[in-house]
Amino acid sequence: MSIKTLVPRALKVQLRRLPRYLRPAKAYVLPHYLIIGVQKGGTTSLDINLARHPFVRRSLLQEVHYFDYNHQRGPNWYRRHFHTRAEAERSRREQGHLAISGESSPYYIFHPHVPARVHELLPEVRLIALLRNPVDRAYSHYHHERRFDWDDATVEQAFDPVFEEQRVGPELKRMLDDPGYYSYAHQHYTYLSRGRYAEQLERWFSLFPRERLLILSSEAFYADMSGALKRVSEFLDLPPFDFPLAEKRNTNVYSRIDPETRARLAAYYRPHNEALFELLGERFDWDGA
Repeated sequence: MSIKTLVPRALKVQLRRLPRYLRPAKAYVLPHYLIIGVQKGGTTSLDINLARHPFVRRSLLQEVHYFDYNHQRGPNWYRRHFHTRAEAERSRREQGHLAISGESSPYYIFHPHVPARVHELLPEVRLIALLRNPVDRAYSHYHHERRFDWDDATVEQAFDPVFEEQRVGPELKRMLDDPGYYSYAHQHYTYLSRGRYAEQLERWFSLFPRERLLILSSEAFYADMSGALKRVSEFLDLPPFDFPLAEKRNTNVYSRIDPETRARLAAYYRPHNEALFELLGERFDWDGA
């Protein structure tokens, strides 16, 4: 007779209801996948819709941010944001497939220390990135910051490379010198830097095999969300599923970008986009690219 059969069913139920902080951290799984970015690229919509798959469990928080600014809390804190091993096994036993966990934190792709931290804890993790036209991403990011009064820079200042370097350059240096340092400016004021995707992905490719990263354009994701979710499901080795799609999330209403600003941003990003297309071996339809 096994120990499991000796434990009364009522006690098992009560144990499952224990608060997360009372259970040992090892009772929880680590994530099978991470949605690493980009900010203002559709990560919330992907996260919510993917979690409609019967074998996917979202993290307790929508954006855990463990590997960027919560890393000092430690892996046990991180584990408690996911479902239990018992739940995963119950899914396998009752439904024929192991339930997997994942999370979405769009700062991950950009933060300089995150790739190494992820590789240390989750060397086999699957990584997903949505890349939005960097012109549109930057403009959306700027209005997001203004909406919450997190930045008072003008459009001209925000999209000036010299101005961004003055605000963020010293902060980035301090981050590189001190891995525990949190920089508000690096998280919030990097309107231009976040759209230089090639240099960010190269950090990930230096640590993870390319087949471990699924990279989609945000425009393709929204144009055919069902098809994109099918690709993500296949990437995660999930059984086929007809996703009931949720509405687009985290939409913000703001004025249309003026042609002059768009042209200036498109010119800035043109060489960076070409570097990205060469790195990926495919092109995205961004501002005539």
